[in-house]
Amino acid sequence: MKFVGKIMIGLLLLSLNLIAYIFLFCFALGLKPPQANKLLLAKVAQLASPKTAKVEKKDKALEEKESFEKSKQQLELEKEEFNQQKQLLAKDRENLETIKRQIEELRAGQSKAAEDKMYGLAKIFDGMDKQQAAKVFSQMDDSLVVAILLKMKSTNASQILQYLEPVRSAQITKMILGGT
Repeated sequence: MKFVGKIMIGLLLLSLNLIAYIFLFCFALGLKPPQANKLLLAKVAQLASPKTAKVEKKDKALEEKESFEKSKQQLELEKEEFNQQKQLLAKDRENLETIKRQIEELRAGQSKAAEDKMYGLAKIFDGMDKQQAAKVFSQMDDSLVVAILLKMKSTNASQILQYLEPVRSAQITKMILGGT
């Protein structure tokens, strides 16, 4: 028992010496007693439980690592989703381009068909008696008359304009020139 008592007294003296050294160190640093006391208590707590502080640091590091891994996985998922959406948009863009080309082809076909019809009408009116053609034109809309006259032979168109009323003939001529 004497031996245990001596060890306890030795540890107590060692602890007091350590506290004294820390207090002197704090005094040398210019810390006031309350600040030194806080520092001393913090150091004693560290000495008392060094394993706990390390375990807490490890736990905190593990939590941060897990959080980082979760964030990384979430970013990977979002990246994958983004790439899928990007691919879908590219496919949609290709589909839209295809549809746009088809529409343009249909419009070109319609315009060609309308143009062919106008040339057909122009041929019909080229072959008609000019007075009869003028009577038919007097019953038509001005824009249609202009479209047909532009497709006709110029000599036939001029003869038809000659048989129309002068006011209407002047109005159609203005439209042909691009004025209203």
